[in-house]
Amino acid sequence: LYDGGAYRGQLGIFSLRGMGAYLSDMAEFTKEAVRRVLSDTQDGHVVFSDPDEGARFSGPLGGESRDWNSGPHNEEKIFRMRPNDRFAVILIPNATFEAVHDDPGTTHPHRRPLFSLASPNPEHGMYLGQITDLNGMGHAFVFEDILFSDTSDRDYNDFIFQVSGARGDAPALDEWIDPDEDWRASELGDLMVTYIDESEEALW
Repeated sequence: LYDGGAYRGQLGIFSLRGMGAYLSDMAEFTKEAVRRVLSDTQDGHVVFSDPDEGARFSGPLGGESRDWNSGPHNEEKIFRMRPNDRFAVILIPNATFEAVHDDPGTTHPHRRPLFSLASPNPEHGMYLGQITDLNGMGHAFVFEDILFSDTSDRDYNDFIFQVSGARGDAPALDEWIDPDEDWRASELGDLMVTYIDESEEALW
């Protein structure tokens, strides 16, 4: 829906089936997650590639100095996953999945994968606050493209996307956004929130 970050990365989806076997080694966990994303099967898919695709909405949002969106918007995409499966999403901030697959243990801040999962082990790089639910309905999410424990500005406008056909579980945006950075009352923010709310109604 919206691209509010200067980074040009990729977003992927992957099945969590059997991923518990990799939790003791973050590099192996990352490599398997990326392998699944690149498989383009029911195990995972590349969902969005910022260098090649644009978002539905454009314009500066919140404290952004410019509109970072570029490229054609490809409308709704359909990805086939296993019925009743559980999955997670992974954001590569400023690189490709291929690059991270070749270097799954990377600590480079622009390449280090960001997961939608929450883990009590910070070495896993999965932090509460990395991704939030925009309206509490489990379909619209906002991803911070900088590791939350590092220098995240908590503006939650870096990567906004919507999912249908499945329901997600993430902390509410209200709990994490910096009140001074809250963009939802702006003209563009209101337009986007209205679109999301109307889309939610159509799902039900």
